[in-house]
Amino acid sequence: MRKLLMLLVLSYPFLSFGQDGRDMDRKMTTVEARTVTLAEEIDKLRSEMNRVSSENKRLKNGLDKAKDSLTSVVTRSLEVQAQNERALNLALDSFKVKFEEQNKTVAAVQSSLDEKFRNQLMIYVVSLAIFVVVVIVASKTAVNKGIKQGISNWNHFQEHFLKNNK
Repeated sequence: MRKLLMLLVLSYPFLSFGQDGRDMDRKMTTVEARTVTLAEEIDKLRSEMNRVSSENKRLKNGLDKAKDSLTSVVTRSLEVQAQNERALNLALDSFKVKFEEQNKTVAAVQSSLDEKFRNQLMIYVVSLAIFVVVVIVASKTAVNKGIKQGISNWNHFQEHFLKNNK
């Protein structure tokens, strides 16, 4: 009896949890329904993934086009900048040459003016010296003439005075 009781106790969990066919069919139907639902969800996810993948390709193509456009714009801008720099360098070189020519011309004019100024200054100094000599000579001549005339007048006065007093 003990063995039988032991056998019954050991088999009880298996017997109490055993399934009949109806329960199994119900679980099978539930599993099939869940499988169908999961398959539909997988199909939805696949279609969504395909849509996202095509959108990703479209965005990638748009990004590549924008990148190419930006590259061409940057390249064109760099070319224009290089042309502007060359033009500016040419203008600066031309300005430098003209500036140097102008400096040479100014130096030539300055030396010419310096020479003319020195010549005019020399002429002025010589003219002033000649004028001073002429004034001195004229003054001496006038003084000598005045003295001679004064002496002559004095002599004439004395003669006239002596003639009249005799």
